[in-house]
Amino acid sequence: MMSATFQFNLSLERSIMIKTIIIVTSLIVILFSSSLRASNTGDLTLLLEKATSVDYQDIQHARKIATKLNQQASHSEEVLTLVLNALQQSPNNTLFAKYLLPDLALNPSKKVTNTALMLLTSKQPNDQLIGLEIISSRKINNSDEKEALLIALFNLFDVMSNEQVIDNVFGLLQSQSFSKDSYFRLAQALQPLCKHPNESIRSNSYFAIARFAQDEHQLLCIVDTLKTQNTVLKTSAIMALSQSNVKGSTIKDALKAFANDQSQSQENRASARQILTSY
Repeated sequence: MMSATFQFNLSLERSIMIKTIIIVTSLIVILFSSSLRASNTGDLTLLLEKATSVDYQDIQHARKIATKLNQQASHSEEVLTLVLNALQQSPNNTLFAKYLLPDLALNPSKKVTNTALMLLTSKQPNDQLIGLEIISSRKINNSDEKEALLIALFNLFDVMSNEQVIDNVFGLLQSQSFSKDSYFRLAQALQPLCKHPNESIRSNSYFAIARFAQDEHQLLCIVDTLKTQNTVLKTSAIMALSQSNVKGSTIKDALKAFANDQSQSQENRASARQILTSY
């Protein structure tokens, strides 16, 4: 009996000791992992601070950092949040953004979309350009996100907006699809750009409006260009009108007058006559 009791107690002590070792080992692993995560987060924070500093110009290092961050951000929401925060807080460092954005824009996380939409509402052109680049690489299908995008874009359709921003908006519009009602709103919002002092922007606005217009009234700013002395813009106006499915008596009359005007180029007059065949 004494031997059996002794063996039982010994077995019990061993069992308790093993469980204690397991618990202690688990705690050590947890503490080490937490410490490691904190260390990694600290390292990444320092790395981001360096990479986003305005005077940072190390191209090779920037490429390596961008690759490393995108790889980690694709697997860690924590890293992704750090990267997006750095992007918002350091918009003036174009070198960092240049190498980071192409892959970051493809990250499917909604955090990326929300950050891009937020950047579009900024008053800073660099912020807006970053937001546009991200959105241009994504298909926005969520209705709330599409509405937020439209509102942000409407604010950029301003003569006072940065010209590079406006040019990039035209590129973004080609990458997204919208509802018929949204196309109407876009055509309305684009009207001020028909009077932009930059000819390239005016020309691009004609094509965008022609694509989105839902009624004749929305095309009148293009039609009015046919009466100006600027041959380049008249050519753009004719080409834009040829791509629109909207018809109307005012447009028809303007095209007839243009086609019969001997002072206009033969090519543009021929294009006007071609459009009239669809009436």
